[in-house]
Amino acid sequence: MEAHIPEELLREILLHNILPLHSDFLRFHEFDAVHYKLPPISRCSHLLLVNKRWNRVGTPLLYECLRISTFQHLWTVAKVLSADPQLGQAVRCLKLEGGFGRLLVTVAEAIPRVHSLHLVLRMPAGTVISGLGQALELLPDLTMLHIELESQLTGKKVTEARTLLYACIKDRWTSLRTVGISDAYNDVPALADVLAQSSIEELECRTHEMRDWCKNGAIRKILSCPSLQRIVCRGFKRKEKTKEILKKSGVADADIQKFSFVYHALDDDLIYERVVTRDARD
Repeated sequence: MEAHIPEELLREILLHNILPLHSDFLRFHEFDAVHYKLPPISRCSHLLLVNKRWNRVGTPLLYECLRISTFQHLWTVAKVLSADPQLGQAVRCLKLEGGFGRLLVTVAEAIPRVHSLHLVLRMPAGTVISGLGQALELLPDLTMLHIELESQLTGKKVTEARTLLYACIKDRWTSLRTVGISDAYNDVPALADVLAQSSIEELECRTHEMRDWCKNGAIRKILSCPSLQRIVCRGFKRKEKTKEILKKSGVADADIQKFSFVYHALDDDLIYERVVTRDARD
C-alpha cells in the first residue's frame, strides 16, 4: 500500500507530523510568565524509520526549522550540512541561540534558501562571536527577523552583535518585511534609527513598552519608515490605554490606525492586575 502513495502526498503526510509551524518555531518566550515550550521537532521522527523511501523524503523536513544553541551543536550541524548539501537547501527558518564561532560561516554558506532568522542575544562574558558578522552577511535577503534579549545586563559581545545585525537590517536585507523584538528590549532608540531606514512593513513588539517609546522618541522614528504598514503589539488589554498614550504624544490618527493588538501572557488576569497596580504607583 505504501509504495502506491505519490511522493508529493507522502511529503505532505510527513510534513504534517514532523515539522512545527514556522510561527511556533520562531515564537518569543513570554516575559514574566511560564516560558513557552516548543514540542520536540523529533516527536514523530520515528516515521523516518518506516523504510528508505520515507527516510529520504522526510529527513530534509527535520532541517526546515534549524536551531543552533551551543558550539558543540554548531559543530555537528556544520558537519552534517557539509556532508549532505540537500539538507542545507531545506532550511527555511534559523534560530541562533548560541554557537557564534567560525563554523557558523560554514552553516550560513550551506543554507541559501533560509528566509527567517531568530537571533537570541545570549552572550555572556567569554562568548566567541567570531563567525557572526560574516555569517549574517552570507545569509540570503531575509524577509523576517526576530531579535530576542534574555537579560537586561548586556555586555560588549551583545553590543558588537547588535552593530553587525543593525548594519544588515539597514543596508543588506532589502526584502526584510517583518521585524519582531522581545519583551523589554533595551536598545530601542538605536534600533528605531535603523528601522526608520529599513524596508520593513511590520513591527512586532510588546504593548507595555509603548509609553517609554513615546517618551524617548523611538516610536516617531519607527513610524517615519516609509514602508511601515503595521505595528503588532503583544498585549490586547492595554489597547485603549496605549492609543491614549500615543494620541497624547502627538502621534497622528493615521499612524495610530497602524497599530493592532494581540494576546500576551500579561493579559492573564492575575498578571495584568499586578501590572496595572504598578502603573498606578508610577
